[in-house]
Amino acid sequence: MDITLPSEIKCFVNKYLELERSGAMSSLSIASYFPFARMKVVDQHVHLDHQKPETLLYLEPDRRFRPLCQQCGEVGSVHSHGLRRIIRDLDFGPAQTFLQVEYRRVWCPHCQKAKVEQLSFADPSRRITHRSPQRVAVATWPAPSTTCARS
Repeated sequence: MDITLPSEIKCFVNKYLELERSGAMSSLSIASYFPFARMKVVDQHVHLDHQKPETLLYLEPDRRFRPLCQQCGEVGSVHSHGLRRIIRDLDFGPAQTFLQVEYRRVWCPHCQKAKVEQLSFADPSRRITHRSPQRVAVATWPAPSTTCARS
């Protein structure tokens, strides 16, 4: 199946492939489009060979910050780390975007339990970012009616 891409995306893809061949990939990053608090983008992969292009970003906790309990929001201590999940985000151009998020379990002194680290962009039990449903809601919101029903 041949996919027709807009010229801006073709330019991005060509630049990406050119940089990949030259070994200068560090100069091209889409990390600024994912400004998630307390997390940092550590790697990215763009897969153009699939039927629908995909972008996969690898996020890990920013170690400068202590983790927060997802239940009460209190600062806790790291109970365990290295846990990962895949979370669906907004499409990036024609590409589906997935985030592989490394998160930590937190010992909360307030709750006296080990809880999943609070993420600003996704709920612990969901596999979709907060901004994805917002985008869907805006796209499906009914258009304003220009005519009024007569009674």
